[in-house]
Amino acid sequence: MHSFLVPAIERYQQLLGAEGFGFSSPGFAVSEPAYELLAEAGCRYLSDFIDMRGVILRRQCGLPDIPVTLAAANTVDYLEWLVASGGRRSMEDAVAQSIGESGFGVYYSHPCFIAGRGKGAFIAFVQALKEQASIVTMQELLS
Repeated sequence: MHSFLVPAIERYQQLLGAEGFGFSSPGFAVSEPAYELLAEAGCRYLSDFIDMRGVILRRQCGLPDIPVTLAAANTVDYLEWLVASGGRRSMEDAVAQSIGESGFGVYYSHPCFIAGRGKGAFIAFVQALKEQASIVTMQELLS
């Protein structure tokens, strides 16, 4: 695992010049050994589970695991589901679900969706979100 993760992190940091970073594994797969390596490499937070209440967990390595609060069934990206279903729910519903009981929310998506078919839905979501909530970065959330 070390020989896979560490070179990828180093390359990411070399290309983007990013010091602290967050991590979300494919399919929200939990891996405590990977989290240890990520923490050692400068990872500041994880986002590897879905919880509509917005409860932040602490992993064994000490990293906060910030939940995705906006998802459809079976971890499907909510906006992808919304577009695929013909947009039968309002963006206000999406915003209300994304904020969660804790007062904050995390939305995840696939870049190819947002750059393509989902661009309009993503723009509408962000506009609706700005009307009902404050937008902060993960850094601000964790401070």
